[in-house]
Amino acid sequence: MRPTAIPSIIATVGVCLASGCAAPSAQRGPAIETSGRAVRLRIGDRIPERAFVYDSGMVRRELLDLIDRDASVVVLEIMAGAAVPGAIPDRGGLWCEDTYNDAPLANFLVHRYANDDRVQFLPVVVPPVYHGDFGYDRAAFMTTAGCDPRFIGEFDKFISATERVLSGSGKAAVIPYSHVYYDPRNRLLLNGRRADLLPGPGYGTLEGWEGCFKSPADGQTYGTPTIWLLSGDAVVLREPFFGNVYEGPPQQLNYTIRDVVAAIDSLLDRS
Repeated sequence: MRPTAIPSIIATVGVCLASGCAAPSAQRGPAIETSGRAVRLRIGDRIPERAFVYDSGMVRRELLDLIDRDASVVVLEIMAGAAVPGAIPDRGGLWCEDTYNDAPLANFLVHRYANDDRVQFLPVVVPPVYHGDFGYDRAAFMTTAGCDPRFIGEFDKFISATERVLSGSGKAAVIPYSHVYYDPRNRLLLNGRRADLLPGPGYGTLEGWEGCFKSPADGQTYGTPTIWLLSGDAVVLREPFFGNVYEGPPQQLNYTIRDVVAAIDSLLDRS
């Protein structure tokens, strides 16, 4: 298993300057379908050049810079992070029931490919930006500017809570990764189908790539967890795994450990 690639030159632009307030510039993006705010990544597309996340130091990192070019399969898993400690009594501290119940799947994958340098795991966590019952000020994530103390404070609170449940953090560990990246505004899985979920004033420019990691077939509010399999060149290798609903009703399983392992092994056999 390859660790997430760390470029030799790390961007030093902080949250305030990377808040997405600048106007979007021209880019070579994926082939996308646009229907309102609905966009789609297809098999064979390269992920958008401008797609970004943050590290635990609140430094903006482009996804393309995080992908190991020597990897045969990059497992990009977008999942829920932690609720504020004490905000919920169960779920291992995670705010999303589906991410919590899918954690054994992720844990199995991490251990299965631990010694396989052809596989890279790239985990990204998101806060509950559409709900306010997990200890956060949800409006701070989606309606305030990147320099706003409310946004910075809630983002810092989310990072601190999530770092407590990562692998290696002790008995509280639920997320099987020792290092994750953060998407505090849920840009990757942005729900563009509902006007009431779109960002408000202060969010900044809503760029065309936002939401393209959310499958058009996913009718859930968040879509966590969603698993994409990419090449080392950041090209989509297959349709994403998504839609395991444990909370219900109704409960629904769209994929299993066997499905994901079979897909990864098949791609490795062809590499």
